Amino acid sequence: MQIDDQRRPAHAPGLARAGAAAMAIALMLAACTDRDAASSTSAGDQAAAVSELREGPEPPSALDATREAGPEPDAVSGFSLDKLPISTTSLGDFPYFQLPAGYASLDSFARVYPFDRVGFWTGDRVEWVEGKFHVSHIRADGVTYSPIQVERNIAAIVEQAGGVQVFSGREPPEAAEEIRAGTSSFAARYRNGLCFHTEPVHVYVIRRTDRAIWIRQCSNGDKGGGWIIGETEPFEATAALLPSSQIEQALGESGRIALQVNFASDEAVVLDESMPQIGEIVSLLKANDGLRLSIEGHTDDTGTPERNRVLALARAQAVVDLVVARGIDASRLEAAGYGSDRPVADNTSEDGKATNRRVELVSLQ
Repeated sequence: MQIDDQRRPAHAPGLARAGAAAMAIALMLAACTDRDAASSTSAGDQAAAVSELREGPEPPSALDATREAGPEPDAVSGFSLDKLPISTTSLGDFPYFQLPAGYASLDSFARVYPFDRVGFWTGDRVEWVEGKFHVSHIRADGVTYSPIQVERNIAAIVEQAGGVQVFSGREPPEAAEEIRAGTSSFAARYRNGLCFHTEPVHVYVIRRTDRAIWIRQCSNGDKGGGWIIGETEPFEATAALLPSSQIEQALGESGRIALQVNFASDEAVVLDESMPQIGEIVSLLKANDGLRLSIEGHTDDTGTPERNRVLALARAQAVVDLVVARGIDASRLEAAGYGSDRPVADNTSEDGKATNRRVELVSLQ
């Protein structure tokens, strides 16, 4: 019985033999366990590797197994156009690129906007591009639509043109919302170049010495896809300089006057071409010691009302700061921002939008 065995002296031969046998069995079991664990780990790693090859990294996509990732944004400063190579490859006419054989863009779904503002996700932020844009739907023409074939062909022609891929994957929801909110009539104008938010998008840039060409391409599985091609174009100021005498006359007659002061896109930075107009404001104030002004910023309706008010106030304050820096007492100036709340023209046209983007001087006397 087991109870009797446990009561035997430790030097009993039977117990010694049993102990030795038990030890040997334990060692064998431990060795087997180690081998099984190693085998299990190896099998698990192999299964994971196979699964990754089959499914691809998140988010799953048929394109992930072959997609070449674009350059990673700089850890400190993020995307920078200046870091991209300059392309000198000869290009044809805008929009420059043709779809691969077997694919076509219906003319009825293609649009060209001579001057607009569209956001592109670069992997770390939305880059706002101003200029000319082409947008169109991509469909199969006598073949089954293949997302990977379309993507590889577009990537190849961009590479041949000296461009690079800056992003490939799903756009973050907050980025998609920022692009939609910051682009005029985005859903209506660019719907033929968009895909479901769950689908990956591919963004490319071709940097030229005088401009940059942006491409955004996506597919909805085998149902078709779309792309947007943009070419940066500097804003051409059309407003004439208003001399201080004309500003003074308008203030005396109506108490206010609108000036077309030009700013960097979506920023409160006065462009160099508008510095002479700042000088005229300074001249007016120096010639009229008792004059006090409210400098009011206004925008078009692109973007959210809240964002527009913030931007308008920042731009008005930028003008105040420039005037003060040229010797005018800050107590004679006030800054106000009304965003798109007080339009003076129709925001449905580019001319109307340009008119609404203004700085107004209002007499506080």
